[in-house]
Amino acid sequence: MNYKAKLLSIWWIFVLAVSGVGIVAGVFIFYSAELDVRGTEASILNQKLFDCLAPQGVLISDFVKDSGINPDFDVFKTCMLSEKAFNDENFYFGINFQGKKIEKGKISYNQDCEAIGLNPKIKDAEGYPKCVKNMREVSFSGKKFELEILTASNNRGNKNAK
Repeated sequence: MNYKAKLLSIWWIFVLAVSGVGIVAGVFIFYSAELDVRGTEASILNQKLFDCLAPQGVLISDFVKDSGINPDFDVFKTCMLSEKAFNDENFYFGINFQGKKIEKGKISYNQDCEAIGLNPKIKDAEGYPKCVKNMREVSFSGKKFELEILTASNNRGNKNAK
């Protein structure tokens, strides 16, 4: 084997080694990244509930009974939400209408949101959910009402999430 062939094979091994290290480093960085999607999930859930319960600002008739919430109203079925996701205790929603309330998911998130999750001074409290609270004026049978929805998510989007 001549001198040029030896030199070329050494460079070829070097290029393969650098490429391999680059690929391994890229995969490691990608899979170790922590994604915090809690705020986005809470916001999407809040918007989905408003769109379901009051499309174009008008409450659906199944939701209201005797100026309050219909006790037979099934939020999961009507709004096409997965009840299993709320049983896993990573999500919460509270719907407040005319002093009546529907709460599903981890109920303690209601207090967590009031104390920490909605406080603008606290950026990221470890172990606490991200919360979104909206109140909108809606109508039903020509009358105006306030509909308040509080949503929370503590679903961490990293590989070590539980």
